[in-house]
Amino acid sequence: MSQEDEAKRTNWAQGAAESIIDDVLAARYTAEDQAALLRELARRALLHLPNSGDEARILARDLHVETLRKANLFDDEPPGG
Repeated sequence: MSQEDEAKRTNWAQGAAESIIDDVLAARYTAEDQAALLRELARRALLHLPNSGDEARILARDLHVETLRKANLFDDEPPGG
């Protein structure tokens, strides 16, 4: 697979995931219900990947790095507070 094909696949997947998650967030669920649904979507998605343990570790690392770059919109306190 070429790097161009991989980039196209990644862009498509990111757009599709963004649309799915935005639909969940736009629905009239309580914050607790949204969190439960998002958690379950993430869990089930990981279960369907061939190397789910490795993928989960990579995701956890990426999420950690991403949260260091910007504040989480769902945090009650600003970063460092």
